[in-house]
Amino acid sequence: MLANPSDFYIGKAMLEYGEYAEIEGQFLSQLFVRPGAVVEVGANVGTHTVALARQAAQQRREMFAFEPQPFIFQNLCANLALNGITNVRAWPWACGAKAETVYFSSPDYNAPGNFGGVSMHASPANRGGPGNSDSRISGKAGPEPAIMAARKGSGNDET
Repeated sequence: MLANPSDFYIGKAMLEYGEYAEIEGQFLSQLFVRPGAVVEVGANVGTHTVALARQAAQQRREMFAFEPQPFIFQNLCANLALNGITNVRAWPWACGAKAETVYFSSPDYNAPGNFGGVSMHASPANRGGPGNSDSRISGKAGPEPAIMAARKGSGNDET
């Protein structure tokens, strides 16, 4: 797995221990008792995604992973590819109750930080300075039809 050494939570754990929140992943895997697609919102670099995708593949399930931070999304996709994960569709979008544009302050990914602790906001909060420019994610018709089709195809709409 690729990990950013500047991320003092996930990156540091991956580099020092070779894993991040393995017990959480084991807990989440116990939820695979009903049929249907698996959806992960806020996939980050894929520490849970890779393990859950392997389990989903054994059950012939598709998985959808969402990560809105462009830099982190690239890391997620790299980790999926490096681990040979083929049953995941990754999307660089935030998820919410309605389609709208959201903003978040882009961290400086080279400086120490908690890159999983980024919050989305309805209006820009651009405070200026390096690493604090706002990134924008515009709401548009995205993967919802694919998710809905996967859920409808499973015969269960509570996936």
